[in-house]
Amino acid sequence: MPNLGSPGPARSARHKQGSALGRLGTKVLKSIAPLLETGNPAATMDRLLTSKHVGDLRLIVAMSLVLLCISGALCLFYAVEKAGFPNDIVIWTIKVLANLITLLATMFAAVGAICAWSYKVGSARLGVVDLFACEICTLCRVTTVIDTVGRLMSRLQQGDESASKTEASPRDGSTNDDRTNAPQSMQFTSVENYFPVFESNSRDLQSLEARVVINITSFYTYMKTVRDLMRVAAVRKAGRVTVAERQVDQLHADTWHNAMRDVIYMLYLALEAGRSSVGDLVEYEPEQAERTIIVLLSELKAYQFLVQEFRGSKDMRESRLLLRWETYRKDFRDLNYQVTTQAPIARRTHDAAVAQHLPVAEISIAKLTRDIWEGAEKLLPDFYALFKSTEALVQSKADKPQLTD
Repeated sequence: MPNLGSPGPARSARHKQGSALGRLGTKVLKSIAPLLETGNPAATMDRLLTSKHVGDLRLIVAMSLVLLCISGALCLFYAVEKAGFPNDIVIWTIKVLANLITLLATMFAAVGAICAWSYKVGSARLGVVDLFACEICTLCRVTTVIDTVGRLMSRLQQGDESASKTEASPRDGSTNDDRTNAPQSMQFTSVENYFPVFESNSRDLQSLEARVVINITSFYTYMKTVRDLMRVAAVRKAGRVTVAERQVDQLHADTWHNAMRDVIYMLYLALEAGRSSVGDLVEYEPEQAERTIIVLLSELKAYQFLVQEFRGSKDMRESRLLLRWETYRKDFRDLNYQVTTQAPIARRTHDAAVAQHLPVAEISIAKLTRDIWEGAEKLLPDFYALFKSTEALVQSKADKPQLTD
């Protein structure tokens, strides 16, 4: 049986050819990049020269420059041949230059048009990337700041405790005490549109890479599912029935518990997709690290809850959750090392820029970089504590001895 996962000869050849062209284009652009860079990583020109989202445009520009050089050499050869034998070196030089300029004028105009088009398309594409990055990061930041996962877990715990108290109360047929012990009715009404960027610019995703599009679309789909499941959980309120009815309608509390658990699960998947989107969309190193930690502060909390919910249940979701742990360990090590090493460097760079009286623009960039790294550094204690508690939970579950007959 053929290996469907391995590329065929034609596909491999195209891949190698594309890689060769990419390397050639990279070398060409690197040679002229110092003349174009501004030193500001947020500047459009600097991002066009480095961003992975416009690699195809850089290849187009690089190949046009390569073809211009090759054409220039051929045109020079033709201009020399057309000028004839050099009786007078001055007149002959003028003829060669005139012929060469005539031949190259159209080519320079074509290359200029390609560069202008690439700049326009690249700027628009980076603008789309920034819009989606801003909306996704803001939604994830709001989730962490208001502790959405923690609130959902508390609401679920309170609902379970109230249902247990109602079940344990005397079955005398009274309804007032039953209503008091029952959880408060949960209402959920969402009338705002929290995804204006996605609703208005979803077509612009076509210009991005497939994996980036998958992560972005997954995030918004999961977030919309969270909103729908919140409505379902609001309908399936725990504690609607009396004690006398509880014996008949015991399934109701379980249904509400599962509905709230599904909300947390979908929110967890949304945060996971949001973290992947941050890695794809945010290319400025301090911001990527800081935003990733913010997402993980909520994502790991939801992960803890789900591991406790599904562990030992022989549910498919249990194995899927445990597969993610090694990824979390690697991310924690990388982020911890990155922040602890880069934050002191950013402080020293800023202090040196101030001491050397560098231009205001350079000092501002150094200050911004320092502030972002310090913001990520201040999140490390909470991130470390959350990671260690999650690690202890996973290891305790993994090391728990199996009961035998």
